[in-house]
Amino acid sequence: MNLPTKLSLFVNRIASIRNLVILLVVTLLFSMVVFPWLDAITLGDNGEMLDMRFSYTPEAAYAEIEGYGTAGRSGIMWVSLIADSLFPFAYAFALAILITLTFRRAFPLDSLMQRLHLFPFGALVFDFLENITVSALILLYPRQYYGLARLAAAFTSTKWVLVYLSALLALVGLVGLLFSHRKAAPQP
Repeated sequence: MNLPTKLSLFVNRIASIRNLVILLVVTLLFSMVVFPWLDAITLGDNGEMLDMRFSYTPEAAYAEIEGYGTAGRSGIMWVSLIADSLFPFAYAFALAILITLTFRRAFPLDSLMQRLHLFPFGALVFDFLENITVSALILLYPRQYYGLARLAAAFTSTKWVLVYLSALLALVGLVGLLFSHRKAAPQP
């Protein structure tokens, strides 16, 4: 059995409202509490993390990295390697479970639509690749490797595209669920 099939079976097995709520709470805590707090203590008013942008040029990346200062660079590298390595699991599994739960009811079980719940894991992979390359940019600073910066930016943009597409799939599932309930409702 290949990895996508194993992952799909695992997501189907753990997909429940309870697990979805737990993962959504964890995702919201990271987004609204953990990351703002970490940004405040590592960066202060010295910029924003590169992974919060949709895209950036190597020049913009190095200008941002320079603006972090020595302490900010050290802090951001640890945030990228630790906290931002946990967060992708939370949002990827939350989106995958939401897609799974809604697509189960909205679309036939033998449909290829059922496999689209794997999309958020593409975002997770590119988020990890982004974290590694951004950390490398910071670690190697003040040396500037424009090829590596372009690669980091490509990983960042790809991550965001996959996150947005996953959110769109979740919305499609919710709309499909709404219409499948309307069709199933008894007629007066």
